[in-house]
Amino acid sequence: ERPDVIGVSVLSNNRISSLKILKIAKEINPRIITLAGGIHTSFMFEQMLNNYPQIDYAVRGEAEETIIELLNAIKSNKKIDNIKQIKGIAFKYNGEIITTPLRPRITNLDNLPMMKHEYYKDQIKKYGIAYIITSRGCPFNCTFCPSSAYWGRISYRRSAENIFQEIKYLVKSFPYLKRIFVADDEFIIDNKRVIDLCKMIIDNGLKVEWECIGRVTSVTEELIKWMKKANCISISFGIESGSQRILNDVRKHVKLEQIIKAYDICAKNKLKAGVMLITGLPGENKESVSDTIKLLKRIKNVGEPGILQLYPGTEVYRLAKEKKLINDDYWLTN
Repeated sequence: ERPDVIGVSVLSNNRISSLKILKIAKEINPRIITLAGGIHTSFMFEQMLNNYPQIDYAVRGEAEETIIELLNAIKSNKKIDNIKQIKGIAFKYNGEIITTPLRPRITNLDNLPMMKHEYYKDQIKKYGIAYIITSRGCPFNCTFCPSSAYWGRISYRRSAENIFQEIKYLVKSFPYLKRIFVADDEFIIDNKRVIDLCKMIIDNGLKVEWECIGRVTSVTEELIKWMKKANCISISFGIESGSQRILNDVRKHVKLEQIIKAYDICAKNKLKAGVMLITGLPGENKESVSDTIKLLKRIKNVGEPGILQLYPGTEVYRLAKEKKLINDDYWLTN
């Protein structure tokens, strides 16, 4: 396709393959301009620029506004002083890393264009699933999760009407669509917004199934009833552990009673409730694992625990570095 610019989103777990794409692009066309964005880049941009010469620009934080300014500057051959005025980027110049101030977050997500789902029509047709994102950020600050470090513990959300228009578009455009997955960190944090959306889905007779992720502290009887009526088939909760001590230590701000109540409400309304667990959180021992097993039996659920992953920017990563269990050079390895 001979692009002038190629950009990749770099996550901590896909960093090797993402950077390989940029390396291949430079080998094919040394004049191509390469951008690295994504959450890993936002935290580790200095390391990346110092070790991966295939990166021309690192884009930090939300890219929608930054990338337009940067591409316009590149296209019009703006001088280095002009590029330095673009917020949210870092790049090497004369052997030194130039870092510009972070760009303020986009507060009105309704102003952003709808995701171009048509790019994924083959995947939607094959699997019958489409993905949407209705918010950015999480106001909580769990020690293992990079979301709050990346977004700053503030959640901005699209309006119910805006989300409904996207769902309506998906149903109309892809007749083979069976299910929508809402990929928010925490979809049900604003109950009124979710209930308003459910009413729109019901009133307009949209029959598509959907599922989401939420916090047990947001669950109410009214909310779950409306979600069930609006064809929600599953909600997954990140309960992480059945040990109150572990939950307190990772700043989950959740009580075991709240977990049990949420699952009881979902069971009562026949809404499937998934469980997401982490094993190996700081302080984990046989007793805490036993507590998790007891909780799973109480809520009549089965969850295969994920092993704790360390991500830059998180409290557990800082703790692991303090204990000499890991250092930043880890991210340069495969």
